[in-house]
Amino acid sequence: MNKEIIKGVYVILALLLALTACGPKAAAPTEAAQTEAPPPAAETEAPATEAPAQAAPVKLTGPELGTTMKWVDGSLLVYIPEGEFIMGADGADNPEHVAALSSFWIYRNEVTNRMYAACIASGSCIMPLEETAVRSLENPYMRDRPVVGVNWEQADAYCKWAQGALPTEAQWEKTARGPEGNIYPWGEAAPGCDLLNMAGCLGKTTRVYDYPNGQSYYQVLDMAGNVFEWTNDWYDKTYYQTGPAENPPGPQDGENRSVRGSSYRSGEADTPSSQRFFLSPGTTEADLGFRCVVENPVYYPPYCVTSGYARNPAPGNPYQDCEIDLSMAGQDCGFATADLAGGTITSVEAGEPLNCGEADGTRIYCSGPSAASGTVTVCARCESVSSSIGTADLVCETGYSLNDDGACVRETGGEDGCFRGTELPGTDGLCRPGNSSGGGIGTPELGGGCPIGSYFDTGLGDCVSRTPPVGECLPGYEYDPELMCCEAPLRGTRPGCGPDEYEDTSDGACYPLQNSELGGAACESVYLSMGVCNQRSGSRGPGCVEIPGCVTHSMCGITGYPPCCVCK
Repeated sequence: MNKEIIKGVYVILALLLALTACGPKAAAPTEAAQTEAPPPAAETEAPATEAPAQAAPVKLTGPELGTTMKWVDGSLLVYIPEGEFIMGADGADNPEHVAALSSFWIYRNEVTNRMYAACIASGSCIMPLEETAVRSLENPYMRDRPVVGVNWEQADAYCKWAQGALPTEAQWEKTARGPEGNIYPWGEAAPGCDLLNMAGCLGKTTRVYDYPNGQSYYQVLDMAGNVFEWTNDWYDKTYYQTGPAENPPGPQDGENRSVRGSSYRSGEADTPSSQRFFLSPGTTEADLGFRCVVENPVYYPPYCVTSGYARNPAPGNPYQDCEIDLSMAGQDCGFATADLAGGTITSVEAGEPLNCGEADGTRIYCSGPSAASGTVTVCARCESVSSSIGTADLVCETGYSLNDDGACVRETGGEDGCFRGTELPGTDGLCRPGNSSGGGIGTPELGGGCPIGSYFDTGLGDCVSRTPPVGECLPGYEYDPELMCCEAPLRGTRPGCGPDEYEDTSDGACYPLQNSELGGAACESVYLSMGVCNQRSGSRGPGCVEIPGCVTHSMCGITGYPPCCVCK
């Protein structure tokens, strides 16, 4: 190539580099670009205040006091905000102090027989260790009573299966007392049978939602009465002085586990929420149950089959005519009675030192030493009662269709894989809930319209959940990728009502579709305590043998009662 040409090329390149270095950083836009780009603000005729305003981002309020959430085992979680609270009282093992906790979610109710049965069916839990508790678990009319007869390991296994844990003592006490340290869950008023199920009320467990007047500051039920509750902590009587003031986890080891609350056997002195108790981890009792906490709940896929809801449940649920309802009627010197409602007694069973029998078709009597106590099991036969409710009166939540058996079966999604009442799937492939309240069943504010593991956010006006574990179900349940739901291991063992039951929207309880089909024998247990015998006179029936130093009961010899009862 000619040297002069090469020299000219270098000169041109040098000039171009110089122009690039010295000129403006950005080249002037082309005519087409100028047409598409907005004019500078200074050249706009309309004032800047009239420019289109951008929509402000919606801020989540986050869970707050009163927020609830449906959970995978059929329970309802209640949100407990972070913050300080007054813990303890003036006892040797519970001096009053201020503790602080991070936020958490806790079961509104104690774990029920219905919930525990689903864990057994999944293979993650074993049967209660007490025979009366097993009978209760198998009795359809006791589904909504707290499961009892389980030791600490069984309670811990259930909570872990439900992706939670047993509450620490601090979590339990804050839930029961509120931030200001109420004496009782409901406040400062003295305990009574209208507030809790305690000694002298019924003598048995009750449904976990039967005492709404006794709910705590955080609207959690049965924090006093019904059954004692296991906690996660080892018991140490000096832990309040040595443990941390923030998020106390409990001692690292010990011999006994802490137990909180009170039961249907407890007297007034044992009902304050600051009371601490302890038991060996292997202990089982007829008045000992538990509830769970979940610190970071996330979205879970729904169940492939759920229960139907009553379209128009009648007030008072008249479909309980066949329920075995045994309750303590009275007590006196070495003597106690219990009445049965809704059936006819077929057998009475009690262990020493009680001597029990049938007084008539609906009452039992028990005698024994002064102040003796024990559990009595009564079996009865229900009368067949026709129910006016049937599968035609049931409705299902959004995304489910009612089948001929009265069960709600998950529908196949549309073209986008979502169900009616939901938005298009997100980037993770999951359907997002719309503003539907679940087909009219429940309300989002109460957790009724939000998917499992999500809560209704008042700021957003919709359901919010944390990052979902796609395709994950509780242990023992299998994920169906086509229906995007969890398949129960055995039909009727899922969290929720059984295949022959419906769920009542007024109280969330399960009731039989046709009582006439469920009529038959059922058993229930009641705890009876003999009255204290005092020396006094009383009439004696025929055949009574006078024993020096003992007093004959005034009812001896009356028809339907023992021919003679004396204190021993």
